[in-house]
Amino acid sequence: NVWTDLFFASFIPNAAAAVSAMGYAGLLIQTPLGILSSVILVPLFPILSKLTDPENWGELKQRIRQGLILTALTMLPISALTIALAYPISRVVYERGAFNSEASQLTAAVLAAYAIGMFVYLGRDILVRVFYALGDGDTPFRISIVNIFLNALFDYLLVEKLGAPGLVLATVGVNVISM
Repeated sequence: NVWTDLFFASFIPNAAAAVSAMGYAGLLIQTPLGILSSVILVPLFPILSKLTDPENWGELKQRIRQGLILTALTMLPISALTIALAYPISRVVYERGAFNSEASQLTAAVLAAYAIGMFVYLGRDILVRVFYALGDGDTPFRISIVNIFLNALFDYLLVEKLGAPGLVLATVGVNVISM
């Protein structure tokens, strides 16, 4: 999806700024997302793997629910804060030298779009781990292939109207569908 987004970003006027904003915002969003995904996914996977026998599926469903609730309780407030503080975060982290107020505004818009999808991104990763625990890597793979084409369609529909934030929102939409 990143490559699909970058392809469609090349059609945005001032594509270099759009691609840069997507990269900078992606780095900002990966900090909380990377830390919390490790905190949630690393201990959850062995638990899911132990519950793959059909007689344990009741508890497996409970652990999946627990993982999704924990994800919601952590990611939704962080998403809200990131959206609310996207511009100041962008300014503090990046604004110096050639990175001016205009670049901060574009990066903040893309960061806010990424933040909208934080819960769905991590929730989807939990569900992918469930398939892996069940020994089924084919289903997530097939869903990912379909998502690439859906992402291209959504990118095409949103790039002209929303620019770089639209490309990120297209990916968020695809993650919602895949989840």
